[in-house]
Amino acid sequence: MSRPASALALLGLLLGILSACGARGQAPPVIAAAGDIACDPADANFNGVVLFAKTGVPEILRTSVQKLQVAERETVQNRPTLHLRGEVSGEKLNPLVGSTLKSDVMYPVDCWIDEQSANIARIHVTEPEGNGWLIELFGTNEPVDIPTPQLPPATPKPQD
Repeated sequence: MSRPASALALLGLLLGILSACGARGQAPPVIAAAGDIACDPADANFNGVVLFAKTGVPEILRTSVQKLQVAERETVQNRPTLHLRGEVSGEKLNPLVGSTLKSDVMYPVDCWIDEQSANIARIHVTEPEGNGWLIELFGTNEPVDIPTPQLPPATPKPQD
């Protein structure tokens, strides 16, 4: 299948999932590590769509990390990474987590960068009382084979 057709098939699948979640009054879907897709409850705070928008994680890492330091070299998903630590204000993180953080508080953020590709391998934000969220990224820029969905045959129109 050509890349445009693959992209259209994936877009169609995602739009179908988004529509199904919206029709049930639920938040946009979350794709679990095992590939399962589930809708978040309607009152969910996490916004996966905003996460990787230009104003999401990429912008935060470029402009909003303070007290940045190199922690150590670590292996993540069998890749050598550079573990970085810093702090980001709740104000900058709130669009990603549904305004659940205190805007004037600085939150510890850890980021693991693949040493070969410079792609992000893992991000961890620590919240008060030991809570937090962890995002692991893998397969970045790897080719993906998306089969074209098989559509049922067209139903003939009744003759008048």
